[in-house]
Amino acid sequence: MKTSTSSHLSGRRRPLAACCAALFGLAAPEAYASSSWLVTSCNDDGAPGTLRYVIANQAQSGDTVDMTGLNCSSISLATGAIGIPQASLTVQGPGVTHFPIVGNAVADTIFYHTGTGTLFVNDLNLEHGNGHKLGNGLYLGGCIFSSGNVMLTRSRLTGCQVYNPSSTYAGAADGGCIATLGNLFLSHSTITGCIVDAAPANTGALYGGGAFVGGNLTVKYSEISNNLAGFANYGIYSKGGGVIARGNAAIYESTISNNASRYQSGGIHIESTVSGATATITNSTISGNQAPKVGGLYSNEPTTISNSTIAFNIKRSQSGLSAGAVFSAKQWPVNVTLHSTLIANNQFVRPFPTPPVDNDLGVANVGTYAVTFATDAQQGNFNLVLALDSSVSSASLPPDTIIGKCPLLAPLRDNGGETKTHALYSGSPAIDAGVNNLGLAYDQRGGPQPVPNPIPPPPLAYDRHSGVRTDIGAYEVQRTDVVFDSGFEGCP
Repeated sequence: MKTSTSSHLSGRRRPLAACCAALFGLAAPEAYASSSWLVTSCNDDGAPGTLRYVIANQAQSGDTVDMTGLNCSSISLATGAIGIPQASLTVQGPGVTHFPIVGNAVADTIFYHTGTGTLFVNDLNLEHGNGHKLGNGLYLGGCIFSSGNVMLTRSRLTGCQVYNPSSTYAGAADGGCIATLGNLFLSHSTITGCIVDAAPANTGALYGGGAFVGGNLTVKYSEISNNLAGFANYGIYSKGGGVIARGNAAIYESTISNNASRYQSGGIHIESTVSGATATITNSTISGNQAPKVGGLYSNEPTTISNSTIAFNIKRSQSGLSAGAVFSAKQWPVNVTLHSTLIANNQFVRPFPTPPVDNDLGVANVGTYAVTFATDAQQGNFNLVLALDSSVSSASLPPDTIIGKCPLLAPLRDNGGETKTHALYSGSPAIDAGVNNLGLAYDQRGGPQPVPNPIPPPPLAYDRHSGVRTDIGAYEVQRTDVVFDSGFEGCP
């Protein structure tokens, strides 16, 4: 059934989509008015009314496929991936608490987008897809593969995998939950429990246990957690247990946690192939990720990190540079700006019985290229780093950096807001010791939301500056908080 969108409602949707696309570097939607097509069947037999039929036979580029009227337990794919040839398309679901689209019955991804525009996925739950095999032997995108861009809003991708079965071909397996050759924008979404892997003898690359992004990455109020790059296969080139980004990276009010890689980087791997890209991390947490070489964050781009926490990440190889964060100048000079950022309790875990050691911040200078840390002479930097790798001298950091003090962090948990954070215990040297150079209104947990009708009340506003000064890290102790004295993790 086609519903008219010539009303004032469609007039709002198109400009909003165009603005979002422009803001996040996505392809602009077509200028003509869109149409909305209703999905009326929960089956996957390709009959009229099914999701597969509507996309293949009715929707045009720029249209919306509307699933909000369905009452299903699930939609289980039976005949392969749902192909999306349109340049741009919006798939509108009923919300992540409703039915999932499940792909475990087919050896393919769930959405296979061959268009070069933007696939908008809203309010959907995608589970147990199995990746798509391209003609060149590459296996990509457990839940979603896109030749263009993907904008994921209020959605959840979970339990998908990409496995390259070849024991001789040096092919890749990329993007356990999602692989896009263009840009990826996540808003209020979750990528969790996905994996990229290959047969044990395969020497190919395993990139992005959660997501592989060939272009720019933008993440807001989202979580990338419990993903894995390499399990059966050691993965000589396994990178980005959580996510790997090849272009600009911008992460805001989000958490990347408990991801792992069998080789290089456990949490997030930012590695541009073209000079000029930058990385920005604001009001975010990178925690509990692990890999042999770099536990939490690897970046070869000029990077700015503000009011964020990088903690409890693990590396397991002596040749690794840091368990917490590593900045690399292997291709060009890299300038790093840290503002009110807490990097602590990251550890180099050595074989038993040798005890682990704190190892939070490292650099890789190659040839004449070098990593430099910027000093803000006007407002100050006010960071806390517990333990430096031998590749970093204290003299290279801004002079107001707090070095060697235990931050007294609580475990990663729900402290309010949409994503998990590390609270600060009483007596933490991070309390009232930071700076709010960006003038942020709230900490990672965010501000009040609209009041649901009629109840409950909106969540609290978690002020970014609450006290004498701003706290260091992603979490701000509020004036009304009861702050405990014991139970913190890490530090003797």
